[in-house]
Amino acid sequence: MSKKSYIMIFLSIITLFTLTGCTFPWQKKKVAPVTINYNNASSTVTTTSDGLVGDIKKFKSLDDLQAFLIQNPNLNNQSSGPVSTKTSSPVNPQVPLTDVKIPDAGGADIMKTDGTYVYFLDYSDLYIYKTAPASDAGVITKITFKSRPKEFYVSGDRLVIFGYDDQIYNNATYQSFKRQSAFTYVKVFDVSDPKNPKQIRDLNFEGNYVNSRLVGDYLYFITSNYQNYLESEPLLPRILDNGQVLSEKCSLSSKCLNADIFYFNVPYQSYSFNSVSAINLKNPSEPISDSVYLLTDNQSLYVSPNNIYITYTDYLDEAEVERDVTTNLIQTKLSAADQDRVTKIQAVDNFILSETEKKDKIYALVKDYIAKLSNEEKKVLQLNVDAALKQTLETKAKEIEKTVIHKIAFSGPKLEYLAGGVVPGRILSPSSMDENNGYFRIATSMSQSWSKLVSATNTNNVYILDDKLKTVGTLENVAPGEQIYSARFTGDRAYLITFKPNEPLFAVDLKDPKAPQILGALKTPGYLTYFEPYAGNLWLGFGRDTETSASGSIKNKGLKLSLFDFTIPGAPLELDSFITGDEYSSSIALSDHKALLVASDKNLVVFPATLRGGDSGSRVEFSGALAFSITDNKIKLRGRIDHSDGGNYTHADSWEGFNYFDNSVKRSLYNGDSLFTLSNKFLRINDLSQAASDLSPLKMIDLLPNLNKDFEVPPVEAPLLTPEAGLGLNPAIATDSASGTSPDLVVPVPTSTEAAISSGTDTSSSSTLSN
Repeated sequence: MSKKSYIMIFLSIITLFTLTGCTFPWQKKKVAPVTINYNNASSTVTTTSDGLVGDIKKFKSLDDLQAFLIQNPNLNNQSSGPVSTKTSSPVNPQVPLTDVKIPDAGGADIMKTDGTYVYFLDYSDLYIYKTAPASDAGVITKITFKSRPKEFYVSGDRLVIFGYDDQIYNNATYQSFKRQSAFTYVKVFDVSDPKNPKQIRDLNFEGNYVNSRLVGDYLYFITSNYQNYLESEPLLPRILDNGQVLSEKCSLSSKCLNADIFYFNVPYQSYSFNSVSAINLKNPSEPISDSVYLLTDNQSLYVSPNNIYITYTDYLDEAEVERDVTTNLIQTKLSAADQDRVTKIQAVDNFILSETEKKDKIYALVKDYIAKLSNEEKKVLQLNVDAALKQTLETKAKEIEKTVIHKIAFSGPKLEYLAGGVVPGRILSPSSMDENNGYFRIATSMSQSWSKLVSATNTNNVYILDDKLKTVGTLENVAPGEQIYSARFTGDRAYLITFKPNEPLFAVDLKDPKAPQILGALKTPGYLTYFEPYAGNLWLGFGRDTETSASGSIKNKGLKLSLFDFTIPGAPLELDSFITGDEYSSSIALSDHKALLVASDKNLVVFPATLRGGDSGSRVEFSGALAFSITDNKIKLRGRIDHSDGGNYTHADSWEGFNYFDNSVKRSLYNGDSLFTLSNKFLRINDLSQAASDLSPLKMIDLLPNLNKDFEVPPVEAPLLTPEAGLGLNPAIATDSASGTSPDLVVPVPTSTEAAISSGTDTSSSSTLSN
């Protein structure tokens, strides 16, 4: 189908929506503010920002929360899906880093090292690999989980692993719940003896995982759940501790949930319960502190070392505004009987008629009035409506898209709501947010307006907010007609990457928070999906090379790693680039930035790559990882590590929004002079020492034979894994009180799956690589 045909179909859809009065999926229905008076609800923090955020209020009792839920039924009680998140990562070169690095803030991942042991996930198995001494190197423990883990943390002698619990639905406890929600598990292990991990905590959180942060001894775990009020059901999302539902009402003799619940003075039509839970990993007996927020939309998050920022994008619905304008013009002209009906409709409690339903009924009276007008009167009315609508839209231009921000401080078990704010536009990447010296920085894009009365093109903006989330600095209308694909903040600078190939990368000066300004722009062939500081003023970019035809169409080419110099901000330079593969080549790092390893102190950059040949890329020529060094401002290919096993694969895997084959490298990290690369098929270890300039292979562990393997496990009588009982290398099973099924297993990996490789050349090193 031609490009012109697509355009005609798109315009037809636009016309159909306009004529039928429908709204687009991204246009959110708005309702008038609901006036609710709770005698026992106390306003804790006033966080209005141009009247758009409203006051935050804290429920003083569960009875107040119950009254609110009855008065405001949730019109969307479906489980929410995963939301985009951004988590700052520590300056730890041994773990693949994502986004901008902020000291003392850790992020979860599927592969980590503590310097002595390497921990990694493969399907439902977590492996612990001992790295030293060399004579004892190898896998010493494997834990198999019945519900596949998502990610994990390692901190000191604690291993924290979490994921969606797909086993809970079959147990008797869950079947007794009227509210059938998704659950996310958190399991804590004592790994002071990695050969014998001991499970010391087993938690289940009602809702979907949003984000988390491990700081000191505390895990801050964030979940989101849509739920309606159901009589005899808990008002808050459930938390299960060892299968026991924590009580919402605390007493000295029972485990309970220490929760604060907040809501906002904004229209509530659909909302989610967003829980920030503080969990003490060292002291399992300390109650979980929970801070719950009723928010009106899906969220993105940014977590700094001391604060959590919850954001969501709100949209102004032009059709809704036009209806309100029309109602305001007509309502006083209705008959006395109809005006009496309007008064009665408005007086009905919200749990009988929602605000949207009330507006629909009132608008039905308005439409009846309009239907009785003559054609000439209708034309005059439409002119008046258009004039009032245009004036309203121009006044609310920056509200067509706006990002609402909520700031929560955390310290130990304490969670405190600090402030709320709002900025025009929407964030397109979780890395578009940052905190520095008490200021919150955010990059947004405003979409092209589809209004029939007010036209606007895409614009991009940077806003700087103070510690109270009041805007103090503004940089607007960057790259009109384009949109920001990603942003990177570092110190006193920001770098904006536009979505359109072959367009500039902008450097922005943030030294004066009140006056951000563009320093310079660099136009490079291709496009970047990731941009990261390397050393000093050197930055690395990763993406694709592109080719522009004579007709102006843009075609993707190979994978591209670029080295930039921002020593002179107003005149940045692309010093070097490495391009490999063609349009059919791929890399998980294009979308999953944790797959890119950048370690300047080791002079090491690693990214995964799958290179193809044959017709339409039908043949895999190489699948593995490419390792580079930066020497004299040049990118040098140091070696390639092949996981392709002759270009064959036996399993495909789709997990957490990413698609893998079993020979796709997912993560890389280094420990000492050893480089570890992980796919679903292999863990490969290569020599990083200077003597091994070609990354000589040291060891390979074949993971695939263990896939879906049934282990012979003898039963034991212990009803629950306890800190005293522990888990040993000998296979063991115990009853899991939370699921009613056998729990996770700890077993040794058969030594036959390890193959020690002496020295020499990797057998797959003959794979073709184009540069």
